Amino acid sequence: MKEELDRFGEDSRFKIHYTIDKVTSKDWQGFEGYVTKEMVKKVFPEASDKILMTFCGNKPMKKLVFDIFEELKYNEDLVTRF
Repeated sequence: MKEELDRFGEDSRFKIHYTIDKVTSKDWQGFEGYVTKEMVKKVFPEASDKILMTFCGNKPMKKLVFDIFEELKYNEDLVTRF
């Protein structure tokens, strides 16, 4: 799905950020490890009713990220997990 997401990232209305458990390549340019509140605050705009947040991952990651979005007051109706 990375190719499809990267195509979205070509549109200035979208921002794509990748996080992986462990970096295995010197060429990796995304984040490593668990998603944190500080990471979200660094790469995403402040919560707003005009911002759609979409993310994917395994069940524990989805819960972690959703809890962070909730804590940062992102509108639950505008958060999509897949």
